Amino acid sequence: MRKTAQLVLAFMLEPELVQERRRVFQSMDTERNGVITKAELCDALDAQEADAGRARMVEAQRTELFESLDMDKTGRINYLEFLAATVPHQVLQDTVRLRQAFDRLDADSSGFISKRNLKELMGSDYDEHSVAEMIASADIKNNGRIDFEEFLELMQDSKATEARPANVVVEMPSVEDEG
Repeated sequence: MRKTAQLVLAFMLEPELVQERRRVFQSMDTERNGVITKAELCDALDAQEADAGRARMVEAQRTELFESLDMDKTGRINYLEFLAATVPHQVLQDTVRLRQAFDRLDADSSGFISKRNLKELMGSDYDEHSVAEMIASADIKNNGRIDFEEFLELMQDSKATEARPANVVVEMPSVEDEG
């Protein structure tokens, strides 16, 4: 549920933030095929770690990072997955923006995000089991739906936000165009 909400928030970012993320994505997509492979991500991490003088992430951490970014589990990170994963921390803490994202997810204006809302959002990608898991991930009140209070709890959970491995990618320096 959190990743879906981050995707909604990503579409609400200011154009300059989207452009910066696009440049970083394109710099990482060295094969220029519109996706980032694990090897491309690792190359970008190597460059970032070398520039920052940091120790290299262990392979298990790199795999975990890649898998957390690859939302659709295709073995590649597409631009939308990257954009959603790199929503700035301050956006995840902004109650006004979170309310706007909640309202977009609550398509029928019922005051709740329901399985029906998610089914409409996901369209042909709808999977009943996945949607049930999404609802359960934030349904603190165990009533089969997510209200705004529960949504805020999910999105502003400081442990989840601080542990977000995508923050590594956000800090990655962009590669300047040659020529």
